[in-house]
Amino acid sequence: MSTSSSHTPQSGYAHKDVSALENTLNTALGVLCPVFLAALGLVGGIVTGFSVSWLSWLWLTGAAGQALAALTVVLLLVAVFLACRVAGWAVGSVVGGASLALGWVLASLALIAPSGSGDVLMTSTPVNYVFLYGGVLAAVLGTLMNTQPQMKKSVAPPRT
Repeated sequence: MSTSSSHTPQSGYAHKDVSALENTLNTALGVLCPVFLAALGLVGGIVTGFSVSWLSWLWLTGAAGQALAALTVVLLLVAVFLACRVAGWAVGSVVGGASLALGWVLASLALIAPSGSGDVLMTSTPVNYVFLYGGVLAAVLGTLMNTQPQMKKSVAPPRT
């Protein structure tokens, strides 16, 4: 049977190894988190862009369809705004919201880009214009509001 003193390190090398590993993991998270959030914004923008294309059909059905389409677009824009705010809050800096917003804006550009086959992903209905331009505006506003001083500064409490 061994005693507990035989398992304790004789010097501070174990503490230095843990600190080095912690620094490496923090650096990796600092690099990968914005990349992941940008990819999430890109995928979210593409998926919702395809979904909103159905709203342009709904827009053409009459007043009730236009009201439902407008309400749906407003709810999507609120979701984009809140997603950028939450991403910035979770990361603890404006980089989180900006990364998500960058992915969203790239998705919006991809949806309106001309294609060689002549296909149109977003038709020229008011609901699609509101979605495209309003989505960019909501992403930018959500990101800019992350610069407020009451944002969370750190995830972990300071070490003593």
